[in-house]
Amino acid sequence: SIIMGNTATAAAAADGVSSSAAEAVAEPVRSSKRDRSAGEIGWNELNKQRFYTLMPLGSLTVRSIVYPASLVKTRLQAPGSTYTGMFQAFRAIVGQEGFMSLYKGFGVH
Repeated sequence: SIIMGNTATAAAAADGVSSSAAEAVAEPVRSSKRDRSAGEIGWNELNKQRFYTLMPLGSLTVRSIVYPASLVKTRLQAPGSTYTGMFQAFRAIVGQEGFMSLYKGFGVH
């Protein structure tokens, strides 16, 4: 029993507790490992090829959406900043330097 991972049954048997009582205690432990919410899969069932392809793609997508706001925030915090707010800074940067200036340094970060 210990080799199979059912330590509760083996410990109970050693203490003189009936096997059926020990099984009743051990069953919720075993079933909780098996029970998964809908749509949840384990690492062994995961398609690793899709995982290693889609995770970097998802990360790149999120970074490309969030990066302009991070750049504007950094420019607002810079000493001597003349910007008065987030939207004003965004408009000024795009107006003076162009839209692609929002992605300066994107490859480095």
